[in-house]
Amino acid sequence: MHYKCTNQQWLYAYLQILYNGMKDMRDQAEVSFGSIQPSLSSSLSDSSDSESSIATRLANMEATSCKPKI
Repeated sequence: MHYKCTNQQWLYAYLQILYNGMKDMRDQAEVSFGSIQPSLSSSLSDSSDSESSIATRLANMEATSCKPKI
């Protein structure tokens, strides 16, 4: 099934993958997606940004977007 998502939504999904263990690719992600919304990648680099708050933002995003493309 194909999904139609905005660049920001793909960025959230990509950063979730990075946060869950692919730390070595974080710099590459910041370069690749920096022009989309730099504040997202920089906020994930902040140690005060907890995993639960990231999961909450992702859950809220999924609830209102990424509708199946018919």
